[in-house]
Amino acid sequence: MKPPTLIVAYKRHENVFKLMRTLAVQKVTMLYVAIDGIDGDADSTQSRFRDAVIRLGEELGLNTHVWLRESNLGPAVSVITALDWFFSYEESGVILEDDLEISHDAIVWFEQQLLNQRNNPLVAMISGSLLDQSKRSFKGLPWTNY
Repeated sequence: MKPPTLIVAYKRHENVFKLMRTLAVQKVTMLYVAIDGIDGDADSTQSRFRDAVIRLGEELGLNTHVWLRESNLGPAVSVITALDWFFSYEESGVILEDDLEISHDAIVWFEQQLLNQRNNPLVAMISGSLLDQSKRSFKGLPWTNY
């Protein structure tokens, strides 16, 4: 089963829709979207965004849960509270920000790593990035300490 996935969002609506389509193709079924608010949003831009996320989730067959904050919390607090919200429902999962573009096999990779490291007390987080596209293949996983 594909891991539940959280998208932390603010104003990059089209990026979120693209991520949702990519996640649906990768067979994610449980999606959470935490949307930060906009102070003084008189025309309710974020409310329309929330409604569009829900509609697209239904169209794509995603079980979509959306949390729209009433005010702008800023990037730090928005991410931390989104994580708290997500992990109040899920034990583990994939966290994506709304400015990411993920590969066609990203969810499979995260799923494998979550399974492989599930019982490893030394692993608190699994992170994936490929900033240098010329190094698309590698053997093994690099480790780092925080």
